[in-house]
Amino acid sequence: MCKQDNVIFCELLCRVLFITMGYLYIGYALTYYAITQDSIAYVMNYQDSEYKSVIDGFINASLSIGAACAALVSSSIVNKLNYRNTFIMFDIVGISVGLLFTIQNINVLIFCRTLQGFLTGLNSALVIQYIYHFVPLKNVGIFVGLGPCLMMVGLTLGFAVQWIFLGSSASEYNQDLDYGYLGFNNWKLIFLFTTIPCTLRLFGMLFIIRHNLPFEQLKNGNEEKARLIIQNSYPSTISNQEIQELLVQIKQNLKEENQNLKYLFSKTYRKSMILCLIFGVLQQFAGINAVNFYAGVIVGTMTNNDTTLINLANVINGLVSIAASVFSSIMINRAGRRIILLIGNGFCFISLTLNCIIISIQSQGEQEQKTFQLLNLVFLTIYVISYSLSLGPVFWVYLSEVLPTKGISLVVFINWISCATLAQIFPIIVEQLSLQFNFGIFAVVCFFLEVIFYLFVFETKGLTKIEIQNLFQNQKNYVDIND
Repeated sequence: MCKQDNVIFCELLCRVLFITMGYLYIGYALTYYAITQDSIAYVMNYQDSEYKSVIDGFINASLSIGAACAALVSSSIVNKLNYRNTFIMFDIVGISVGLLFTIQNINVLIFCRTLQGFLTGLNSALVIQYIYHFVPLKNVGIFVGLGPCLMMVGLTLGFAVQWIFLGSSASEYNQDLDYGYLGFNNWKLIFLFTTIPCTLRLFGMLFIIRHNLPFEQLKNGNEEKARLIIQNSYPSTISNQEIQELLVQIKQNLKEENQNLKYLFSKTYRKSMILCLIFGVLQQFAGINAVNFYAGVIVGTMTNNDTTLINLANVINGLVSIAASVFSSIMINRAGRRIILLIGNGFCFISLTLNCIIISIQSQGEQEQKTFQLLNLVFLTIYVISYSLSLGPVFWVYLSEVLPTKGISLVVFINWISCATLAQIFPIIVEQLSLQFNFGIFAVVCFFLEVIFYLFVFETKGLTKIEIQNLFQNQKNYVDIND
């Protein structure tokens, strides 16, 4: 790579990092409530309510419901405002919501969680689409993979901030004592941290990322400007033929944006839509957001509610998730999508099954508890690593490659509805049945995903959307195109 290409690569990386602050926001939003929910229940007087599990489930589900609504309207918003203005406007809203969170009222909490969910869904639907519009095809895996990496950073930040600033749940504090700013009401400070990713990206959008995308120039009929942007933004090795192919691809995307939802189930996209809709549902019921939303309950059950072990396990899981996501973003580009899904999901199935068995044995109370606590945490960590390598990042990369904008929005909507359902029913199932029952469901889902990946998922590495369309339409059975 020449010096000019290095500069261009660094500029692309800088832009991608600012854009993917949206995924940092998603990661933090998914976890910061996981341990603070007991403190919130205590200060808002429903800790001893017989409906506590239902209320906890609804507050967690409200974020996913908001995200699902955003996924449905995201493409319409972008069409009216363009990507840059959309991110600017909603980052300002995100900062405002972070400030509103400090009001100690359950109705305000639910409203803010729903609005925060809307911002989460908007980011999950648009960030990768935005990146796909200006990143060279050969670098898509690396740059798109940075989104899930930043999400893992957000997850870890959520757990770490809770450990540092909260430590114990509010019910463990003596309200007669003065704990000062770093005491009983620290949950307010934890909620304020949601403003950080919004502030960082708002700065980037206002002062760093100022020019339009080739996509937006073509939309306005300025093909020459679009060509010029590509020439200035891509490595010097790009040929005129490659530029022309990119322009054709962008024009195809614009044409598809004007199609109705019925078009998504026409011959062109029917197979890929059905596959991605199934993937979108099962990806949630593989269990990762249950682990994120109810980390305190899950790890607490595994460790007999040892607060230190709960905090330590959550932070360690976050750190290994970051490492796994970084490794995955590299391997997605090198090894491909399908093999990573098969291997990573296979380990998810094995670790969940072992967790289910160990928790069942542990519940008998006749075995050495410390040994089983350690084994539970080890297999939970393996599950988190495996998910962060495969189901997490590859899902978003695959969507951006095989579906048009409206198709992505619909799948993301279904994905978040599935997340809301999981968030609502998980604490009820744990309360009425058991934790191992939930883990058994997650393991079964991973088994079905393994079958689906083996039979129906095509390798898409290095292919344009048009080539991927042809692959889905013309081949009845999977054939590895790299063979």
